[in-house]
Amino acid sequence: MDLGDLQSARSKERQRDSLQHLHDDFYADVGSFVAELRTERERAAAASDDPFDAPEVRRLTDDIKAAENTVEAVYERRVGKLVKLASLAAAGMPAETDGLTDEERDLFETLVNAIESNREHVLDDVLAGDRATGGSVDVTDSATEPDSEPAASDTPDTAAATESVEPGEQADPAETIDPVDVGAEPAENEAVGNQPAGSEVGGEAATADEGVSVADAMGGQSPKPTSESGETSTAADRAPAGADDAGGETPNPDTDRTTVRITQDVGEVFGVDEQTYHLSAEDVVTLPEVNATPLVERDAAEQLD
Repeated sequence: MDLGDLQSARSKERQRDSLQHLHDDFYADVGSFVAELRTERERAAAASDDPFDAPEVRRLTDDIKAAENTVEAVYERRVGKLVKLASLAAAGMPAETDGLTDEERDLFETLVNAIESNREHVLDDVLAGDRATGGSVDVTDSATEPDSEPAASDTPDTAAATESVEPGEQADPAETIDPVDVGAEPAENEAVGNQPAGSEVGGEAATADEGVSVADAMGGQSPKPTSESGETSTAADRAPAGADDAGGETPNPDTDRTTVRITQDVGEVFGVDEQTYHLSAEDVVTLPEVNATPLVERDAAEQLD
């Protein structure tokens, strides 16, 4: 096992939709390889006058980081495929499990058992319990005396609930009418009606507070300006904020971004701008500053601007 073998396994895993065949002790061999690198680095540091600046120590440190990042990328990609296989197997469909490592085989069996157990609980217990509850309600309703009449002060709904209670028993709170619910909708409508004219909700109010220049730049709703010709522009004529000319969504313009050169294989990174980046060594990319800073601090990237 060496770093080249690890990087080759990662490349194959990225190119395939199915799991590539790995030997049973793949992860154990990687662990042994990384342990050997650490031991070799300790020997090189002990033999050097300045272990923090010795070229051999730095090379071994880079190899250790690269090996750990590479095997992590292999594992995460394979686990995603493994979950899909477990879902198929739990549904009774054939699933190809050849080439799994010992650790992955244990995970596969755990996932299948968990999915089957959860499906049985939901379909046989939860839904069956709901059906049984619904049936008892129907029987209770059908047993209500049709000739009984509610008191003059009762509404039809409260009278029906009162008749189903035996003398000396309290009515089930679940079958009584919640007084808070009565008139709730008119109260909400009244609250909306009392809201000051021109007020906006959520992001629209924030857009209005930013001023005309910001609203024009973002294409959001703002007070309708009147052009020299007397025509009034409307928010419907503007393109939605965050959309380009082709109609697709663009990253949030408020996100601070920086350009870096990737120095190590990182793998997939999900940015705060909701974009997925595939980062490999020597790539030059522009990332959100929140995502770029940890890479620079870990010596996985160099800032260019």
